[in-house]
Amino acid sequence: MNCSLPTVSFVVPLFNQLHLTKVLLQSLLSTLPAGLVHEVLLADDASTDGTQQWLASLQHPNVKVLTSHANTGFAANVNRGAMLATGDVLVLLNNDLVLQQGWLEPLLAALQTPGGRVGLVGNLQRRVDDGSLDHAGVRLNLAGQLEHIRTLCAAGVDSAPTRPALAVTGACMLLQRADFVACGGFDERFRNGGEDMDLCFKLRQRGLRAVVATDSCVAHHVSASRGPASPNDERNSRLLFHKWRNLLKQELASQWHPLLAKSGPYPELPEKLVDPAILHTPHLAARRLAEGILVRQERRWAELLGPMPPEHAR
Repeated sequence: MNCSLPTVSFVVPLFNQLHLTKVLLQSLLSTLPAGLVHEVLLADDASTDGTQQWLASLQHPNVKVLTSHANTGFAANVNRGAMLATGDVLVLLNNDLVLQQGWLEPLLAALQTPGGRVGLVGNLQRRVDDGSLDHAGVRLNLAGQLEHIRTLCAAGVDSAPTRPALAVTGACMLLQRADFVACGGFDERFRNGGEDMDLCFKLRQRGLRAVVATDSCVAHHVSASRGPASPNDERNSRLLFHKWRNLLKQELASQWHPLLAKSGPYPELPEKLVDPAILHTPHLAARRLAEGILVRQERRWAELLGPMPPEHAR
């Protein structure tokens, strides 16, 4: 891998799951490139399972421990670690990853793509339990929902070392620390969900792209059954879509436009959201359809969650 090695700060937010944290730390320290100047910040968010006692016993020159007496949530915990980091590059890692040799170098190379305006780099993530692909980027589907790309075909993975993505998950994410700080880090109004998508959109607003490094792969402990969205998930989604409504409307319209331009049949065309009379103008129809899908979601959130909190409405 022909890329210079910057100084790197690995920020790992922790809350319980000590057995997974031990595996992550061992796999991290054993897979770092030779000569990498780095630090590992383990930011504990008031764990109650013995994690803090274990952290107190750690003695490693490159590992720094941050502890909290109160649980502040994922976004605030990551922000605390990132603000204390000293590296030029931040690597945000969930504690439920298992890292493999060669996972980091493609991420660093992608970030340093000359003239690429790359702001965030993610990678391929496979489930620990069965090896199936869980993440090759994030896209907006035709129903107006953000979802992980879970097939290499859909991700467009070929011989290219990077592929563009609307967003990448914060489970394994690499970016310049200066960019993280400049856009205010994670928005702490999000509660354990949506912070990573929001960060991708903030950097996109600054002209920086999210990409997936296709030669990097990590294993991730992911539940085989995610279950229905919780009220907290719904609140995070509503905040994200409210904050980035224009961007998401434009993205959704761009997904529908080529389909409407084919003059039918139209897959998953939501009934009553677009007048058939304007289907002969695909650009206008795509924008009308995107608006209708968003309005339908907003009405559902209002019925489910009630009024938007004032601190989220701004």
